[in-house]
Amino acid sequence: MNRYLGLNPHRYGDLFINLTAFRALKRLDPGCHVTMAINGDYREAAPLFLDQDCIDRIHITHSPIGGFDAVDMEWIKSQQFTHVFDPMQDHSHAHPWFLTGRNQPQEVAFMHGIPIAADETGKLTLNRWFQPSAGFEQYVAFHGFAGSHGPNRKMFTPERAQEIVNLIESKGYRVLQLGIPSEPKLDNTLRLDTDYFTSVKNVLGCKGLLTGDSGVCWMASCYDFPTVGVYSHDYYGEANVRAIQPINRNARYLSAPNVNDVPLADISAALDNLLS
Repeated sequence: MNRYLGLNPHRYGDLFINLTAFRALKRLDPGCHVTMAINGDYREAAPLFLDQDCIDRIHITHSPIGGFDAVDMEWIKSQQFTHVFDPMQDHSHAHPWFLTGRNQPQEVAFMHGIPIAADETGKLTLNRWFQPSAGFEQYVAFHGFAGSHGPNRKMFTPERAQEIVNLIESKGYRVLQLGIPSEPKLDNTLRLDTDYFTSVKNVLGCKGLLTGDSGVCWMASCYDFPTVGVYSHDYYGEANVRAIQPINRNARYLSAPNVNDVPLADISAALDNLLS
């Protein structure tokens, strides 16, 4: 039996994006054993990957982020894996990957040399073995400050984010604000200090999700959770930004060079569709 360790263990979004490659690996080698590596800083997401058909074991690394450290390498040697995928595998820079026709989950498989079949579309799925949190039925979850590198074109300004909160309220819903404590607290929102797994259960208990380009959008797509995603297409181009937008039959995506340039009226219309 072949035993594999992989794939990209850091960043919440990357953990979900790995799923297409994991399933392709199981198709190619049905009797194999797959261990999913998760860097220590992202251990709170681990419960989401329990009881999945493409993952046999989860290993939390000693390294908090960025692949494997010396302690991890000693553990890896003791496990006698058939193959260990490079945890820091990068895109081929011969040409922009998003011009190939592959979406991001398909690209991860390609980067690691895992062939995908024609029907492996990059649609992510997870078995939801847990129940969403109760008490959030009249809430819309909102992640306004996507991105971890300060103000950027995919992050709403605090002023724009507050306008969106007010818009959601005007439609008769409360707002569950997602994010980290260092981000601005928006008026008239509920922001809870919880672990990541609990936060996911809270989101899935809401009426829907409004987010920028973030890991939570990939998570929501695994359950086809109703989502409005607002993206910057400054880097990818308007025609190609779909490569980084999760396949979700209940999602509506909007984009502009800067997310703050997406008309509020368009966001309102997308919300109406989500909330109907």
